[in-house]
Amino acid sequence: MKALVRSVVALLTVALVGGVLARPAAAQQRSRCSLCHSEMEYLRQNTDSMARARAVLVPDSTLANSAHARLGCQECHTSYTSFPHRTGDTKSCASCHEQPNQKWLQGAHAAKLQNGAAGMACADCHGVHDTRTAAELKSRP
Repeated sequence: MKALVRSVVALLTVALVGGVLARPAAAQQRSRCSLCHSEMEYLRQNTDSMARARAVLVPDSTLANSAHARLGCQECHTSYTSFPHRTGDTKSCASCHEQPNQKWLQGAHAAKLQNGAAGMACADCHGVHDTRTAAELKSRP
């Protein structure tokens, strides 16, 4: 009987570890971030305001349905490597999307922003963590 129990425990351990290790690196890294960033109550207690807690809340479902679903958090949030973190760098959309950015820079939205007026930035239409592609935006009713 002890041998059977040991075998079952060993099999479950291998299955659990194998399942975690088989996940893509981006998903493993994102799951570490989501331990805090998907929990509103935790964020509410550990940020200076409810507005800040809402701003850093990123539910897993939001990322799963995003155009960036395959990316890990640190693909954009490059300097958030340790916990706790208070400040850090976030890449601009242009750092990965050079061609669309060049078109945007030549348009009216960028000209307004560059002149200090209200304009449109990428996230205003495409979202931040709930990123939508241009094709998805064009297909909206």
